[in-house]
Amino acid sequence: MTANRTIDVAARGGVSARPHYRAVGIGKRIRRYAIIFSALCLGALAAGQGRAADAVVTDLQSGISGNGARFALHLDRRVAFRLFTLANPYRVVIDLPEVGWQLPAKPLPGKQGVFNGLRYGLFRPGNSRIVFEFQHPVQVADAYVSPGTGSTAFELVIDAQRTTDDIFAASVAMPPREIAGLRPRGAAKPPAVAASSRLQSVARRTAALVAPANAAPAPAGGHAQVANYLPMPPRRPGGRPSAHRPMVVIDPGHGGVDPGAQSRHGIYEKHVVLALSREITRQLRASGRYRSELTRDRDVFIRLRDRVAIARKKGADIFISVHADSIRNSKVSGPSVYTLSEKASDKEAAELAERENKADLIAGMDLSHESADVANILIDLAQRESMNQSARFAGFLVSELGNKTEVLARPHRFAGFAVLKAPDLPSVLLETGFLSNRDDERRLTSKSYRRQFSGDCPEKRKCSVSMFRLLSSIVGLIVIGAVVGGAGLLYVLYIYGQDLPDYRQLANYEPPVMTRVHAGDGRLLAEFARQKRVFVPIEAIPKRVIKAFLSAEDKTFYEHPGIDIPGVMAAALRNLKNIGSDRRPQGASTITQQVAKNFLLTNEVSIERKIKEAILAFRIERAFSKDRILELYLNEIYLGQGSYGVAAAALNYFNKSMDELTVAEAAYLAALPKAPNNYHPIRHLQAAQARRDWVVNRMLEDGLITDEEAKHAWTEPLRVSQRIDTEFVEADYFAEEVRRELLDQYGEDQLYNGGLSVRTTLDPRLQQIAEKALRDGLENFDRRVRAWRGPLERVPDGVSFGGAPEWRSILAAYKAPKGLEHHKIAIVTAVDGEAAHLGLADGTAGRMPMSLMSWARRRVDEDTWAPRPKRPADVVVPGDIIAVSAETEDEDGKPVPQGSYALRQLPEVQGGIVAMDPHTGRVLAMVGGYSFQINQFNRVTQAWRQPGSAVKPFVYLAGLDAGYTPSTRILDAPFVVDQGPGLPKWRPGNYTNKFYGPSTMRLGIEKSRNLMTVRLAQTIGMEKVCSYVESFGIVDHLPRALSMALGAGETTLLRLTTAYAMLVNGGKRIEPTLIDRIQDRKGRTVFRHDERPCPHCRTGAWTGAERVPDVPDIREQVADPASAYQMVSMLEGVVKRGTGVRIGREIHKTLAGKTGTTNKNRDAWFMGFSPDLAVGVFVGYDTPETLGRRETGSSVAAPIFAQFMKQALKNTPAIPFRIPPGIRLVRVDAQTGLPALIGQTEDVIWESFKPGTVPKEDTEVISAGQGMGGGGDATQQPFGGTGGLY
Repeated sequence: MTANRTIDVAARGGVSARPHYRAVGIGKRIRRYAIIFSALCLGALAAGQGRAADAVVTDLQSGISGNGARFALHLDRRVAFRLFTLANPYRVVIDLPEVGWQLPAKPLPGKQGVFNGLRYGLFRPGNSRIVFEFQHPVQVADAYVSPGTGSTAFELVIDAQRTTDDIFAASVAMPPREIAGLRPRGAAKPPAVAASSRLQSVARRTAALVAPANAAPAPAGGHAQVANYLPMPPRRPGGRPSAHRPMVVIDPGHGGVDPGAQSRHGIYEKHVVLALSREITRQLRASGRYRSELTRDRDVFIRLRDRVAIARKKGADIFISVHADSIRNSKVSGPSVYTLSEKASDKEAAELAERENKADLIAGMDLSHESADVANILIDLAQRESMNQSARFAGFLVSELGNKTEVLARPHRFAGFAVLKAPDLPSVLLETGFLSNRDDERRLTSKSYRRQFSGDCPEKRKCSVSMFRLLSSIVGLIVIGAVVGGAGLLYVLYIYGQDLPDYRQLANYEPPVMTRVHAGDGRLLAEFARQKRVFVPIEAIPKRVIKAFLSAEDKTFYEHPGIDIPGVMAAALRNLKNIGSDRRPQGASTITQQVAKNFLLTNEVSIERKIKEAILAFRIERAFSKDRILELYLNEIYLGQGSYGVAAAALNYFNKSMDELTVAEAAYLAALPKAPNNYHPIRHLQAAQARRDWVVNRMLEDGLITDEEAKHAWTEPLRVSQRIDTEFVEADYFAEEVRRELLDQYGEDQLYNGGLSVRTTLDPRLQQIAEKALRDGLENFDRRVRAWRGPLERVPDGVSFGGAPEWRSILAAYKAPKGLEHHKIAIVTAVDGEAAHLGLADGTAGRMPMSLMSWARRRVDEDTWAPRPKRPADVVVPGDIIAVSAETEDEDGKPVPQGSYALRQLPEVQGGIVAMDPHTGRVLAMVGGYSFQINQFNRVTQAWRQPGSAVKPFVYLAGLDAGYTPSTRILDAPFVVDQGPGLPKWRPGNYTNKFYGPSTMRLGIEKSRNLMTVRLAQTIGMEKVCSYVESFGIVDHLPRALSMALGAGETTLLRLTTAYAMLVNGGKRIEPTLIDRIQDRKGRTVFRHDERPCPHCRTGAWTGAERVPDVPDIREQVADPASAYQMVSMLEGVVKRGTGVRIGREIHKTLAGKTGTTNKNRDAWFMGFSPDLAVGVFVGYDTPETLGRRETGSSVAAPIFAQFMKQALKNTPAIPFRIPPGIRLVRVDAQTGLPALIGQTEDVIWESFKPGTVPKEDTEVISAGQGMGGGGDATQQPFGGTGGLY
């Protein structure tokens, strides 16, 4: 013979009627009764609760402060325990023997002091764990077990004290502490354990984060629990009439590219078994009692997992896999029959199974690369009913074979053949002989032997009678069980169906969804939520994501009625088998059951809860569509990392929206519901990848992805992408103000659970510029005016800091004060005559020349300064810990060497800056203080301070509307008001304490003349002045007193900036807003700041041919546009020639503004604008005190405004202020306000006039207020005795 030898597969002869084939046929027909009976197995889902607890925890008490915490566990018996620490976050972990938990009904310790929270529960069988999480590094100062008091038998006590990061890191490196002794109550505390120098990470020796108490432990090897790998068959058809013929599916082994074994003469197993299988099939059909089909009728390769699938598709009642193997011992011969078992019956059986299973895949797990333990577990999980039927059939088959030919010694054998692992189908493997044996090879290639092998049973009557008795017994038992089970099921449904939660509430359920706040450019600004969830309607969830979750969690979701009956049966059998073991009970919860549990029930592991869950699942399926149930599930499920719902998880794990996820990423998310902590992508990467790959395989098996997509997904690395560091815009004061506004408008529940989408007005570029300008301005003022207050701290005596390792260690343990986020912390390592030498936290060295710390004078007392320092040693000494910033030039603008640092300190003064669009009121930038970390008080919106001279433009605006012009002259002379009996006379004065005689209104505003302002206010009346101030929103109710004209009333920076914005926009009312638009969770707009109607603004496509829509201007006019422009022109003069001239010299743009300084120089302001940007700056102490005798708005606030405007208007064209109709520009003498003479060129400006108001020679001078007595109008009196304001 040769390798090309062929086999004649023509089959002749009859086949005996084999009654034993009917065993599984009838079993198949009555299986539907068995399914009803199996509903009673729901109770088994809670079985197998594991070993008994060694002790019981009856209470947990705590004492927590800012520097430490003590915890005491009350136990009913003494236990030993193990203690260790973990980092990121700071954790102290206690491992106990498996204990019970009977804690009283009171809240667990919450976040306070150093403490953040705790978790407890079963970590693995025999091992309970408690994890204490802290906000700061701690050191376990003491840990012991001592006798308790009263009803408490024993106490386990943990003392933790706040410490440094270095000491905590050392404790993490230490091995776990084993504590077994009993300390007598009141005994002295032993000395604290020193940090070990053996740096061996605990994380590599112990499991990482503790799993939740109700989560199953991850199995060995990092794989998911094997129960979930078992493929559950589709629902089998119901029973058929008794006359129906059983279906026998014959499976010729191997085929195609898999030739199987090879005989001594080169004959392939695949040809031998195909010929034999055809003969068996022919004779079965010829009998008339059976139907029979082949899994393959030609030489083709079929995967092992597909062979059983083909059998199911053909409606098989029994499955016979036919083989003719070859083994090393050529003397072994004869047929045998194999059934499934967790252990092979002998060495030859084990070898055969291993070889046959080389390409075996069972529900996504390749047994060829799994451990023997895992394989045995998978084999053992096959259903006992099918295994028993297989074994009975094998016994009859062995008996029949023995009547026809010589069989193998011990012909009924057992092994873990993958092809026999279908849990719902009786299966045997028929080993027809061994091609490695010469006699078997001859027989198997003989036509007559094949006919004999497939022939009649010589004892038909005996076989039929035996089989009839067996089947009668089986049918009787199952019918009785079905009746009893049905009655029991009805009773269970009645008892547990009472008082269930109202599932109809799910119809209107809206899960808690985070509110997301975006900047004006769409970037994320803040998120407000108790649970990080983004709700997405089912229609918007990508099909790829849905498919992944269905394959992983419930592939028959759209077919079952709420419960997967085959899955429940398999889980019940598994749990019955595991009773008394350490394995956690397994369920077969469908997505509908999980929805019932998550929304309406608890996580309790009990029979009662599982029954209620099943009942609710049936009811939910009748009440809601499948899509609605799936929508609830995908938006509610917890997926770790604080992510509730698939959309939030996609963002938190991959920084992607769901439609951007790859197959591998979607599969990973679908792998998480089982136990998110066990599949953490960093701490448990190997387990996470294995679980992800399992989901990919399930998707492939279910036909949801192609082979190419699966291969790509398997090879794709599992990489997470953190978004928090790159996506959020930094604007803490702005975000907090938005939060307060949303809280006031919508309430706490809507803010944190309502899923609002908020688009704010913030311009991130301007916000960054504003933060730096304010920070630099406050620091510059502090260096110029305030004293050097010394180093942050000093290195303790005796501690070395000369080398980089030493200073790095010291700085790593040092906790810098809040507010220094933009500076570096350094240690002064040495000082010479020219500079101080620095050591920084990153190990680098730096140099601080004298020119960068020459400002650091010390104050002797309130009025006396120490001499200016001349040497570095006058400022710092070695061992000082200081704040520094890298600089490239010194205070005079001269360049300094690379690696130079300047001395810095936290300023004591505070301030705020706000920028807005003057035409809409949209706040573009807001900074409410030096550092949000130091103080969340917002000085833009919450600080009510006197505006001083910054209110004067509105006094002058009232005068312009009263008919005066910028050239109107007002007497600048002493002004005295008698306030009445017993009160001193009020004598306001100019800042210079000088009098300038008649001066134009323009000069009065440019030079901020107090006397001119008071005289104008008295002339036009304080009623009119106050009404203007109130109409611009500066103050709601301003007292009618002359001092109010000098800014004695209180306002906020935001209100005053809005008023100035209404000047530059032509006198139109605007409302300041931080929010452009708000949408609810369904995308409906519930708020829009811009309320202008524009019915033609929604054209679907713009081609350019359409007429531009006319949008009406609905803003209220609060001032005459011409008067407003005159005021803007006068304020432009402030920047060009007046108190803000420093700005005009530095920035060559069209700018206008006004300084403001209050009495005793307590508050400094600068309010200004360009044609399209209004900006306000305030500087002052939170507890009002003088800024300095010479410190005014022009020296303190104006530089901040200038720095902001210089950067904000960079690369923008210099456009002039917009001139309204009716304004006439005339060349006038800047001093007199009269038209300039012909040929005059010096001291000439362009002045704006309304029609018919150009001045003449005989213009009157306003001189009211001289010698005014106390008997005048009370409303014209000073108010509050504030004195003159500047």
